[in-house]
Amino acid sequence: SARNTITCIDLLDCERIDHGYFVLEDDAAVTRCRDEGIMFTCVFTTSRRAWRPFRRASIKAMSEAGLRICLGADDPGMFPTTLTAEYMIAGEALGWDRKKLTETCLNSIEASWMDPEEKRGWRAAFIKEIGVIDAETAGSPANP
Repeated sequence: SARNTITCIDLLDCERIDHGYFVLEDDAAVTRCRDEGIMFTCVFTTSRRAWRPFRRASIKAMSEAGLRICLGADDPGMFPTTLTAEYMIAGEALGWDRKKLTETCLNSIEASWMDPEEKRGWRAAFIKEIGVIDAETAGSPANP
């Protein structure tokens, strides 16, 4: 439930919640998480095919509500996915553009437990590499 997310924030001082899709049940919880910049690590692919449309709709709603999201692949040995596949779903099924995908990628750095200096270094390296990729693919259908 959304209450579980709030309990994690209040009692455990969590700054990142893995999954947390049920936060959407409570508008006040969504507002609080958005205002406090709580990061949600989300995964589209589950072991149960019936849950996949729910997950996609939930992640899309979380994003549209302004919640900070990064994508993960849970445990690729147990779940039929990879991080690449999760980003492909975000782009193709949810229609996230390059800007949104880049933001989500950079959120993963912020969600990590690296120290701030390491985060700055990784963020700069990611931004530089994304710039190289953008330059190499400029004008392609994937990068109009």
